Amino acid sequence: MNHETQTPDEAIRELLVPYALRELEPADRARVERALEHDPDLRAELDQIEAAGVALVEQLPRHAAPQRVKSNVMAAVRASAQAAAEQEALAAGAPTFEADAAPARRPRRRWLGAPAFSAALAAACVVLAFVAFDLNGKLDKANDRADRLARSASSGADGAGGPPAGFSDATMHTVSTTSSFGSATGSLIRLSDDKWLLAFNDVPEPAKGRSWQVWTADSGGTIRNVAQWDKGETQLVMLDSSDIVEVMVSYEPTLEPAPAPSSAPVADVKV
Repeated sequence: MNHETQTPDEAIRELLVPYALRELEPADRARVERALEHDPDLRAELDQIEAAGVALVEQLPRHAAPQRVKSNVMAAVRASAQAAAEQEALAAGAPTFEADAAPARRPRRRWLGAPAFSAALAAACVVLAFVAFDLNGKLDKANDRADRLARSASSGADGAGGPPAGFSDATMHTVSTTSSFGSATGSLIRLSDDKWLLAFNDVPEPAKGRSWQVWTADSGGTIRNVAQWDKGETQLVMLDSSDIVEVMVSYEPTLEPAPAPSSAPVADVKV
């Protein structure tokens, strides 16, 4: 396996997002703070990250999200970042690599590189704020919240009237569900031109040997199976495509990815 050596500057920049999200261990947090004291450009990047998050959540309710929700959001953002990094490396003809972990510390995580910091932080903030709100069972006001989110994004993070980085097309859609999906409620959040996040709460546990499966349809009518799960509670699914016109969830009699939906969807949203 090929390994790539990071410069000190790159290593610090990788830590900016987890620093802003209060996810760093004390030693790494101290490293970032020392660097911020001596590097105005690094401080400016951090300010942009934090401003993007604040601009997008300032009008949303301040409900604390459960720890499991925070963990799910962070996992979704990290997985998306790793996948994007691998795709970029393959497109450029460069080998993918895993950073070496220090012997006495947990393995190093691979985070989004600049300039995607703001989008990653804003995605996490929006999802945390929305899911925490959604957990209170008030999705009847989802359209109003979507309008507020759009106004917040259009107000800009830098006072210049433009939206925060990565959120020029931020939109949110309520996902309609059938009674067979229990009390589950969901939304589809557009994070950028080619990235969406599907969020569900109160998902019922499927029967043994069965699963919920997520499908996307493009403008040409092609339907793709993009995710499966056999657990209940909160589910977050990252969708990577610039051509999505519909997202569906079906209840399948298998744990494996089904070639096509076996019945009418239990949840559906058109965008």
